[in-house]
Amino acid sequence: MATTVITSQTIGGIPDQRITIGTGYVARPHGVPSASWTKLRLGIRFQWHNTGANLTSTPRFFCGLCSGVAAPVGTGAPLHALGVWSNSATWTYAAAAGSNMTYYSTPNTGLLGAHFVNSPTPTTGGAFGATVYCPADQTAATRRMLFVDITKGSPNYTIGWFMANTAVAAPDVLVADFLGVMELSTPSFTGHGVASSPYAVATNETTQGVLDCVNVAWDRTTPTMDICDIAVMKLA
Repeated sequence: MATTVITSQTIGGIPDQRITIGTGYVARPHGVPSASWTKLRLGIRFQWHNTGANLTSTPRFFCGLCSGVAAPVGTGAPLHALGVWSNSATWTYAAAAGSNMTYYSTPNTGLLGAHFVNSPTPTTGGAFGATVYCPADQTAATRRMLFVDITKGSPNYTIGWFMANTAVAAPDVLVADFLGVMELSTPSFTGHGVASSPYAVATNETTQGVLDCVNVAWDRTTPTMDICDIAVMKLA
């Protein structure tokens, strides 16, 4: 059964409220008028829960922008969306060892740029270019961040992203870190890196739908994923 609920987890003695998604999605207006931006950044601070095993059968995770809240990614046929889309058949699980966190990892083609138009199957391209690491223990201080940058063009819009690319546990991404790095034109933070192959795709907001909402989706109930923060920033 699909679930998207507000939960709370205490980490380091501090209650951390978050959105927990299990075979569900989040879609909400971001409030930046389309005519006012040429480059927009969506950021999330996140972690997954711990299953103790690999995730198989191509887990699907999406983070990006969509048109309206009626048919985002996570529903049967998304109206229009741009963002990043997980593409690996298997997410490999590894328990914490030494200085490494408990994590799921995908190979360098495991996260791609994606464009949805009236279909649950996107056109995809580009690649992160390195192994992607997702923290997999909601009780541990190993939260990570993902930024998705959408740059307008005519006709091509470019999708770029910034993601965790090492398994080292420290440092936990605190909300101050997250918001501070959000402001950087070229983001930089320990354990994270920028996609080596941004994806360019022909996009038309007039005919396909204005990208006026943030959208995060995850297609598994085991494990669920936690979104600790969502932020949107106009970069240009």
